[in-house]
Amino acid sequence: MGKLLIYSDSLINLKEYETYVIPANYYQIERFKNPDAFDYGTYLSHLSVYHQAYIKESPLLISSTPSFLKILRDKRAKISAFFNSQFEHTITAEIVNTLLIGEKKNLDRDTKDAFINNGLAHLLAISGMHVGIVLIILKFILGKIPSRVLKNMLIILGIWFYILLSGMQIPAIRAGFMFSLMVIGQISNRNIKVLNSVLFAALVMLSIDPQILFQLSFQLSFMAMASILLFYQKIYQFIEFKSTILIKLWQLVSLNLSVQIFVLPLSIYYFKQLPTYSLFTSMISVPFIIIIMWGSIIMLLSSTFSILIPKCVGYVLEYLVSGYMHLLDWFSNLPHALVQEISIHGLQVIFWMVAVVGFLCFYYQRNRKTTLACASFLPLLLASSVLNIHQEVISEFTIYDEPKKLIIDLKNKENVIRILEDIHYKSYQVPENKDAQIVQLNQDEIIRWNGMSITILNQVPSVEVNFDICIINNASLVGKTTLPCKQVILPRKLRYSEDHSLYYSIKENGSFNLKQFK
Repeated sequence: MGKLLIYSDSLINLKEYETYVIPANYYQIERFKNPDAFDYGTYLSHLSVYHQAYIKESPLLISSTPSFLKILRDKRAKISAFFNSQFEHTITAEIVNTLLIGEKKNLDRDTKDAFINNGLAHLLAISGMHVGIVLIILKFILGKIPSRVLKNMLIILGIWFYILLSGMQIPAIRAGFMFSLMVIGQISNRNIKVLNSVLFAALVMLSIDPQILFQLSFQLSFMAMASILLFYQKIYQFIEFKSTILIKLWQLVSLNLSVQIFVLPLSIYYFKQLPTYSLFTSMISVPFIIIIMWGSIIMLLSSTFSILIPKCVGYVLEYLVSGYMHLLDWFSNLPHALVQEISIHGLQVIFWMVAVVGFLCFYYQRNRKTTLACASFLPLLLASSVLNIHQEVISEFTIYDEPKKLIIDLKNKENVIRILEDIHYKSYQVPENKDAQIVQLNQDEIIRWNGMSITILNQVPSVEVNFDICIINNASLVGKTTLPCKQVILPRKLRYSEDHSLYYSIKENGSFNLKQFK
């Protein structure tokens, strides 16, 4: 059971919430285990997607009954088309559609990279900030309604209408539960604690779909809220200002600093990189995002009675988005703007969070037992970090978990020699901080690495030579007991049925990786 991922020709237009008969073969989605690489198969499994299919022609539509979700889908498409028609530059429409209704399918790769490399990937998802802006607008529009109960109920309905319209993204759902509970508290004259609303949102979402726990957006969203609740006030109270401008600025700085305490190690763990200036880009982005959202909403609402207002506001947004993207490019091109290939273990992330909570317990309550229990994780964190420093890798040999071709990397600190069976084959990206040399794989080639002899076997050697590692490149050699090798590697691309328990199977164990430490 689970969901099916469908690939089709770009001319085939499948719509959400329609029922089709799909004449296709379904294939299980494989998981590829490569060092510091994104495992797309595991990611999809956390979304309950286990199979995929390829269709070449339009399937038969068997059901297209009207529903509220279909109405929202069509409304979302109309809003997207409206913004596409209002802006001269495509990138402005893409940014507005992404920020307002979460429509990211037309967002180009360069724009996405500009956000990701500046530590702003979270802005591309509809989150608490977006829902908060909508909440402020709803309060402004509905402020004249005399009945407090009616006004607050309409605000709750408006919030969830926006969340549904923008695609039910996890951070938005979390914010929706929180704001709804706050509004309900106002109706019933009860003070609902923010922490309780966060826990309630997590409980409801996990009870509906437990797999959501493994999704990055869920982890980042709730860790960000936990970080704000635990640390914002203490950071803000650390320095006092009298100037209103400085107070507002320090609030923004405190908010960004508090978020990073839990979110930064989690981001490094998943993305293996550190945007050096992310604190500055985050603070600068907030006013831009607020103005862009307000402007786009004004354009949308005023389009019902005016042609001039959307044009004027759109003209301003064109320059604003252009200036914002140039600013992100400027930060991206600063020296050491992005530190890549940072590898930390999941346990290090956990140790860090527990140790920080221990420090917080001591700061707040001077609870010695709790503090000692949590702080005991700090030596483990330091020890694991020191161990990583002492075990600095100076060279590395990797055979990738690749289904079609043989890909081998020889790495040192500065360079990568990539050996390809097909030099034109599109392979894994080489890190930007390394010089790459692409080499064509030769028949029965012998590789020398760290005093070891490694060969790619297409046939049994005609001369008696002993190798440390043999990479079988011909399925007919699987099962041969006379191979002159200490260790035999089976690439994923091979199809074989013989017993291979004595070999290292990349299909079963993931990429083959050897490291030489300092």
